Amino acid sequence: MSNISNNIPNWLDDTFIISMVGLVGGGIGYLLMFCLKSRCTNIECCCLKCQRTPIPTAHLASVDIRNSGSRPDV
Repeated sequence: MSNISNNIPNWLDDTFIISMVGLVGGGIGYLLMFCLKSRCTNIECCCLKCQRTPIPTAHLASVDIRNSGSRPDV
């Protein structure tokens, strides 16, 4: 078992892994926000495709995305 731990590079520690998870998660969040604000009806990214109806621009000012979930406020 000690051979396995000797093969791991010194830079591959917990801090690096947490940083990479944060960067990847942030990038995915940025892409999702881009899709949300997009006015496109057809979105294709890599192997994912989405056809949607965007909110009309006249109604954008009145949209509250904080309470858009299916759970009622308590």
